[in-house]
Amino acid sequence: MEEQRATSLSRMDTIRALRLFLYNGIFWAAYGQVAGVMTPVFTGFALFLGLKESDIGTIASFSALAGLAQLFSPSLTRNIRKKSLFIIWVGFAEIITVLSVVFIPLVLPKHLWFIGLIALVTGGTILGHLVSPVFQGWFATAIPQQIRARYLSKRTTAVYLTAIITGYVAGRFLDALSGYKGFVWVFCFGMAAGIAGYLVLFRVPFPQMRSSAPTGFLPSLFGPFRDR
Repeated sequence: MEEQRATSLSRMDTIRALRLFLYNGIFWAAYGQVAGVMTPVFTGFALFLGLKESDIGTIASFSALAGLAQLFSPSLTRNIRKKSLFIIWVGFAEIITVLSVVFIPLVLPKHLWFIGLIALVTGGTILGHLVSPVFQGWFATAIPQQIRARYLSKRTTAVYLTAIITGYVAGRFLDALSGYKGFVWVFCFGMAAGIAGYLVLFRVPFPQMRSSAPTGFLPSLFGPFRDR
């Protein structure tokens, strides 16, 4: 396949990208506390539906297996010219697919709830992994090497603080408004936060791409293990 490498952004574009990627991380941290398969909110919802602990482990296994989609991302995205739009629109589909699990009791009979959870979580996770390599390349290009450690530290701190606050508030909210209605509100909040994280990307400058020598699938796959 033909590899594409990103060129650096201008100074003003870099400043704007760093600020917006910070907001993006905050929104996604809030989303992750709701949508993560092994988070208290999601596992609480699964137990509310009557699933067993082993069922939750099965869902987590399928979610992890969906990570293999990253292997095919370069092949699927190399001919897409508007990669930023691809990331955003597929990201919207990921968010909506994963958090649509909250509507399972309304549209599926009880004996299909477990299968519905697996299908939606796995499908949404696959979509997320398809765009992840492209997004990571976009994100890495935006950060100048001389401030990379400081910026990542700042962003990571903001992400962890947001996750802690979101998890605490969501837990207290579910204690106050127990039952299905509480989960609906929390999942709708998570969906809004996740979509907001992708909406921010509309304003992030995307670097120009330049082509390099084409390589096959297997050389690209094992490239990180080769000595440079």
